[in-house]
Amino acid sequence: MKISKNVRNIAIIATVLITLIIIDLSIVRIIPMEVNRGVVAKDTESLEAESDLIIKGKILPCKKNVLLKSVHDEVLFGYTLTKIKVEEVYKGEVDENTVSITEEYYKENFIFGKTLFTQGAYVPAKVGSSYIFFLKKYGDDTSYEGLYWPIDLEYGKYLVNKKTISNLESMTYKEIEVSENVDTNYVEWMAKVINKFVK
Repeated sequence: MKISKNVRNIAIIATVLITLIIIDLSIVRIIPMEVNRGVVAKDTESLEAESDLIIKGKILPCKKNVLLKSVHDEVLFGYTLTKIKVEEVYKGEVDENTVSITEEYYKENFIFGKTLFTQGAYVPAKVGSSYIFFLKKYGDDTSYEGLYWPIDLEYGKYLVNKKTISNLESMTYKEIEVSENVDTNYVEWMAKVINKFVK
């Protein structure tokens, strides 16, 4: 039985449309949100002083997208619960070899793809990568008891790899994992952090 030319053309068009929809669903748009939190640290010295915990750690593959929704099922706020395997402790104490933090970003699924909402110039920590984190502990009287948050968003997180240790000045914002709207002080702070805690 021969398939008509029209049926074949319709099948090709349908295949192309389905492929485009699948590709589009994998696209993640990034939307930076305005930062409503006050600045905690004015320099690396105060960043260190304000931290309850300073660690170097590797991101574990168990991130959890947490959304707070209204009664109408609209997202009001969100964050990502991230677990870190502790590699070094520079300040503070940890009871276990992992620490859980809230990263100030969350994802929403829409009809034509995912959207990542993030605060300031913060870029999500990547699973398997190592970072130095400057962390503040949430109060015991909050629903975040036992969790930490990176101080001043991106200023509380610094990527540690061979290139950031040896050739930081040649790296792009994307390579050091901050968005391009980052304050120009960030690279200077990162160099100080790497020199003090890694080199």
